[in-house]
Amino acid sequence: MPVTSPLAPTARSAWSRGESRYWPGELVAPGVVHEAGSWKVTAAAVPHSRLLDAWAYRLDTEQGSVAYSGDTAPSDELIRLAQGADLLIHECTATEAIIREKGLEDLHTSSST
Repeated sequence: MPVTSPLAPTARSAWSRGESRYWPGELVAPGVVHEAGSWKVTAAAVPHSRLLDAWAYRLDTEQGSVAYSGDTAPSDELIRLAQGADLLIHECTATEAIIREKGLEDLHTSSST
């Protein structure tokens, strides 16, 4: 049995209407999105899809910091978010040649970017 997100019907509906956002803006916005005790989570909008929003996150604690981004184009927002982090986890599986061949320079990062 496939596992589906509770947001899947909303996302499919937004895609079918050609809308660019399916995640309500009040749930995620750039900046600090949560703080508790000695840790905080910060979000940054990053470019990846022409139809859906993409986000990078940073977790800061007393022990250190981790920045995470899924697939994204090269992004000043991600650079600012990850600056000084102890660890950056960033998906970048496409090669430079594939990105150029498919015209995805504004949507993807390669491991050599």
